[in-house]
Amino acid sequence: MAKKKRRGQIKKDEWKRILRFELIGLFLLALTLIAMAGLGAVGQALVLVVRLFIGEWYMLCLIGMAILSVYIIW
Repeated sequence: MAKKKRRGQIKKDEWKRILRFELIGLFLLALTLIAMAGLGAVGQALVLVVRLFIGEWYMLCLIGMAILSVYIIW
């Protein structure tokens, strides 16, 4: 007898992996845009944390994070 093909399980696992990457990318993009705009206490706190590690070049880091998040989503 021929073996049964297991296409459904592979597609379901692949779908979960893709969804996880897209959600991570959207979350990272949202945090980056909030930090770049400096919206509220969360935006200011994110800017201060990034500035603590990067310094005055923090905006380049935020732009890089935005590009990375778009790459992850794509």
